[in-house]
Amino acid sequence: MQTETPKTIALVIPVFNEQDNIAALCERIEKVIADLANYRWSLIFVDDGSSDATVDRLKDQIARGLPISIIRLSRNFGHQAAIKAGMNFASADAVITMDGDGQHPPELIPKLIDLWLQGYQVVQTVRSPLQSLANVGWFHRCCVRWAYRIINYFAERPIPPQCADFRLIDRKVLDHLRNLSEVAPMLRGLVAWIGFKQTTLEYVVQNRMNGQSRYPLRQMLNLMAGGVFDLSRKPLNLATAGGITLIIVGILTRLTGLIGGLVFWIFLLTAIELLALGLIGVYLGRAYNQVLDRPMYIIDETVNTE
Repeated sequence: MQTETPKTIALVIPVFNEQDNIAALCERIEKVIADLANYRWSLIFVDDGSSDATVDRLKDQIARGLPISIIRLSRNFGHQAAIKAGMNFASADAVITMDGDGQHPPELIPKLIDLWLQGYQVVQTVRSPLQSLANVGWFHRCCVRWAYRIINYFAERPIPPQCADFRLIDRKVLDHLRNLSEVAPMLRGLVAWIGFKQTTLEYVVQNRMNGQSRYPLRQMLNLMAGGVFDLSRKPLNLATAGGITLIIVGILTRLTGLIGGLVFWIFLLTAIELLALGLIGVYLGRAYNQVLDRPMYIIDETVNTE
């Protein structure tokens, strides 16, 4: 009797200066996959230009027998680029992406797999609304919430509020993501845009095991802003609509003789023009980077990838 070939699952974990977290994270992952022995596992750690002993700690885990592959980037290319590097390298029936600081609990992996086996091709985790961003300041919390509202207003397909880069994607979805050519993608937006059968799974964000966050508010807001411009042309359309509206208002003002606020209208029109030029500049800049066709990341070396 022919036995069924076990499904393969790859964990893609970007790391940046996480030397103090590697051992504890690998121990947690090892316990989880030991209970899921009917799958073939690979752990792909992408070192995003660490300056500490992160890679050495990973090599220690390889010596312990864990199925770890290391992709070392030539410098720090950013969180999204590191995830994309691991996804491009992975060869499995499903890929699970998660951060390397312990805030994405490996203990949730069995639930991700259960939903995948139910037929979902993307299982996107979202922070629990009762706990969401409770461990950050009110300003950070407000900025992130409004950023999601703004990006969902502009995006063709909404992104689940409070979603994270902790998700399972099926091989079919992975193949399509690989074919997208964005130089600086917001993966949360692209995963939502690409479609297929998707669901969400709530989780409670864990505290970092050691160290401080490598993803400050400024970097998060830059990611969100990039998502707005990459996923929609609505900002340009709004600028055009605003210009047309002001032209109509200006004509009506002239015909009715209401010219007392002329200086106000001059300032307003100038502001709208500058805003429109700024939006065009942002889109042209992103198009310029795309045309340059520079790689999203450069691999320095790989370890245990045979």
